Amino acid sequence: MGAIAEESILNIGVIIIKRGSIGMVLITTLFVVVVLSLVEYLIPERSSIVFVVIAGVSALVGGLIGNKLFPNNAAQ
Repeated sequence: MGAIAEESILNIGVIIIKRGSIGMVLITTLFVVVVLSLVEYLIPERSSIVFVVIAGVSALVGGLIGNKLFPNNAAQ
């Protein structure tokens, strides 16, 4: 990989870090882990597609909660 390509990948990473909120990511991750742990405990025999759907919905809800708690104040 050339130096220009490596530099552009690094710049994209910096833009993503500046625009995102670390707090929001942590809240979302924590929410998803708790929900999936509860589902694993309460419904041990479920299909994989149900697990994937629950993971997606919990990530969406966790992201909304995280965005409310840690709003992104960066100028766009």
